[in-house]
Amino acid sequence: MKKEKIYSILILIILIVLCSYPLFINLGSLSLRMWDESRNATNAFEMLHGHNFIVTHYDGQPDMVNTKPPLLIWCIALSMKLFGPTAFAIRLPSVSSALLIVIVSFLFSKKYLKSILPGFLAGIVLCTSLGFIEYHVARNGDFDAMLSMWIFLYSIFFFLYLETGSSKNLQLASLFIGLAILTKGIAACMALPGLLLFLLINKKYWSFLKKGALYIYPLIGFLIGLSYFIVREIYNPGFINVIIENDIVGRYSGQYLDVIGNHEASFWVYLQLMNDHDFSFWLPVIPFAIVITLMSKNYLIKRLGLFLTIVSFTFLLVISSSYSKLSWYDAPFYPFVALLIGLGLAEVCFIFNSRFTIKSNLLKFVMLIAFCISIFIIPVQKLFASPIIAKKETYCPALFYGDFINSVYTAFPEQKTLIIASDGYNPHLIFYSKVHQDKGRDIKLVSSGYNLQKNDSLLICETAMCPILGSGLMYDTLLEEDNTKYFMRVISISDYAKVKKSHLFLSKVNEIKNNPEWLTIMKEKALKNKIDFEKQIMLDALWLLRDMKKITPQEHDSITIKYSLN
Repeated sequence: MKKEKIYSILILIILIVLCSYPLFINLGSLSLRMWDESRNATNAFEMLHGHNFIVTHYDGQPDMVNTKPPLLIWCIALSMKLFGPTAFAIRLPSVSSALLIVIVSFLFSKKYLKSILPGFLAGIVLCTSLGFIEYHVARNGDFDAMLSMWIFLYSIFFFLYLETGSSKNLQLASLFIGLAILTKGIAACMALPGLLLFLLINKKYWSFLKKGALYIYPLIGFLIGLSYFIVREIYNPGFINVIIENDIVGRYSGQYLDVIGNHEASFWVYLQLMNDHDFSFWLPVIPFAIVITLMSKNYLIKRLGLFLTIVSFTFLLVISSSYSKLSWYDAPFYPFVALLIGLGLAEVCFIFNSRFTIKSNLLKFVMLIAFCISIFIIPVQKLFASPIIAKKETYCPALFYGDFINSVYTAFPEQKTLIIASDGYNPHLIFYSKVHQDKGRDIKLVSSGYNLQKNDSLLICETAMCPILGSGLMYDTLLEEDNTKYFMRVISISDYAKVKKSHLFLSKVNEIKNNPEWLTIMKEKALKNKIDFEKQIMLDALWLLRDMKKITPQEHDSITIKYSLN
């Protein structure tokens, strides 16, 4: 193997490691998000259990709200099959798509520009772009990271087709168009106007307009994608009509707001989001990158810079002109401008290298590292000050269920029947309920007006939805977290005095179990005292209650006997 090839492979491995950190850190820790990750996860879970791989289902019914084609759902279902119904498995297809964009940028740079530097820098730029890494894209089980990958791939291979004339590149571009359609329907076509514009403004490429291949292969790609809609209509009549109303007419014109929701925003909303948060460090660099690439003496850099500029900003124009605007719709924009910025930064390095003769390869390498650190230190700091490192949901009560259901079954492993009160739309709760039901646990979802009976066990995270009890009944709290999450049992008022001290004891036990630092101390004490870990926790909980004078000596002895702690 040539020395140069070994060097390129080593640099690619370094790039993958660097980019994997922000992509994979705590990937499976945070519970599923409401939009639209939880619904996608439910689709995939029901697909695995219902064995219907054509018609996606939500809560037992054909899903006519999430009307996207099922390529992502298939991938999530496969990931669940391999890794179980976990947040990590649900997010793995998206994060893999993001990483593949990084790898393709690197390999494309090496092949087309004969330099790995633009691709390396592009990968780092992309993975320090909050608008791409954060909510709803690379680190969530949503459609947009995979869509961005297919759009980037078909655009790059179309560019290579224009540059080389190789029909293989056009065939691959057409295949990726089909896969993009199978991922998110008409949204897959948003970059096509930019490709057409780039072709038309370059007379060099006009000869391709006379070739049948330019029309036949993309048509085949479209047919690959559109074939799903025909098959789905056969199995699920009315589906195509919903697609037209929802994804085509509704989102672009603003009709059918009762179906898609009112997501109207300013024409400039995406640039505002980038400036305020999503791309705040790199946005001012884009004009510089455009100018320096278009003025480059290297014709390859100049053409690629023009291509990336036209495709990215034509795409931005298309989505900005649509009525329906959501913060993640601009996701496919980021891979193109990341490569454009990487190209511009690399051109600065090329110019510097040509004007200043540095013989030492070691010195060149050190200077390159210093350059990279100087430009990436601020976006990296912003990245790790963002919510991507969060391990637990602490803000939205509707998203507390995934963690708290686990806490309840950890504290009370014998608990089988569980009633959860929640009103309105909550696919997060639907998904986690189905996962636990699949484990043989009886979970019943009810509204806030449900009539609870004595001995019912209730889990509540949205306290405003807690059912009102009838006369003579009260809630006995068995587990509580953060003054927002409660696991309670319905008892009669007359019974409360009998169980009060036992539940006080169990609450203290649960408090210890939910405190990592406390648990570490308990493990050390259990080893030192050579007793069972659970027993050590109970002994400490009992001692604390006695020390705090929460229980009398007689109650202390009663609990000691009841739980065999003597």
